[in-house]
Amino acid sequence: MSQPNNITPISWYGGKTSHRKWILPLLPTSDTYVEPFGGSGSILLHREPSNVDVYNDLSESLTDFYRVLRDNPDNLIRALQLTPYSREEYEYALNHHDDPGLDEVEKARLFFTVCNQARAGLALSAVESQFSFVRRESYSDMAGSISRWRNHISKLDSAAERLDGVRIESRDAVAVIEEYDSPDTVFYLDPPYMAETRSTGGEYGENEMGVEDHRELLEVLSDVEGDVAISGYTSDLYEGMLSGWSRVERGTRAQAGQSGSERTEVLWCNYDVPASGDVSQSGLSSWA
Repeated sequence: MSQPNNITPISWYGGKTSHRKWILPLLPTSDTYVEPFGGSGSILLHREPSNVDVYNDLSESLTDFYRVLRDNPDNLIRALQLTPYSREEYEYALNHHDDPGLDEVEKARLFFTVCNQARAGLALSAVESQFSFVRRESYSDMAGSISRWRNHISKLDSAAERLDGVRIESRDAVAVIEEYDSPDTVFYLDPPYMAETRSTGGEYGENEMGVEDHRELLEVLSDVEGDVAISGYTSDLYEGMLSGWSRVERGTRAQAGQSGSERTEVLWCNYDVPASGDVSQSGLSSWA
């Protein structure tokens, strides 16, 4: 199933929507594909299905949302089509999306609202003052923010179709890696980047990773049988522990709200990648 267009339905801090076109061709085909840090799911959603696909994230709000989208898309999409883009709706969703006893569709609706009505994917750290509104017109005489909101909703059908059959889990990443590791597994990891490489902190809330967490993760990855690709900004720890791995760089703009306009995104791989580090997606199957 080809996915030429962006079908990522939520804005999420650190999401790889803007990087998917160069990352996807560098991931080999496989019997099993696993994302231990699923986040927005933008890589998995645009990758051809494997026999086994696994999306994992410690954020239960994320995994609950994607389960509802996979299992009950019609009711969720209808509820979101009836949801206005407004400060009042955003503030209500922000304050109530974690309320106990919520119907699963309502919980998913509120979470989607926080993700896509807050500024720049700041759902985990959003506050009431971060409602996103841009007055400039985008199309059909709508403000840009409103047209983007409707665009996110329009992606839900395709995202739900791609999620069909995907295993969705909310467990520790290392446990997931150890369970699914095999010579026929490809892991793509997009963990919270090391704090020293980011100009701000706290965007991942209780799921932030310290230096020792990163060290443990890299130690585990050094022993896996499967193919591994991991994203990050350059750091002494990663450059040292992954010194024998293939390495592909791409320039990127800093996340909105961060200082510094340019960053270098790095993809480390424990397998050989094409020398140019730039392969068309159509050529993936012949290379993998």
